[in-house]
Amino acid sequence: MSVFLLSWSDTAASTFGRAYGHLTPKIARGKSLAGSIAAFITGVFASYLLYDYLLPNFPLVNNNIHSDLSYDKDNNILNVHFLSLLSGLVAAVSEGIDLFNWDDNFTIPVLSSGFLWVVLKLTSTN
Repeated sequence: MSVFLLSWSDTAASTFGRAYGHLTPKIARGKSLAGSIAAFITGVFASYLLYDYLLPNFPLVNNNIHSDLSYDKDNNILNVHFLSLLSGLVAAVSEGIDLFNWDDNFTIPVLSSGFLWVVLKLTSTN
């Protein structure tokens, strides 16, 4: 999921931030609200794509994923809608924050994978 968030959400944030960022307030150094909203929407879409379409419809792929990293809607108290909203939120936040002047190509996958790992561990019923 963190690769989706890096490749899709960061690209959407950059594209929309450059195109419409001058119309919205700046939220961090070089980051606009328009870019963060685009990252959020794209993160929600990417999460639905992975957790609601790809993993359920391709069980061989899902069974090969380590159980700590997979999402199974039958064994998790979170539904896919709330998980997708959380994924979009972490995409927007990790893209929009300026952490130690690190590049967001580093912060997005690290923060999103860590956050989603904790969420999936805490909400798993196994």
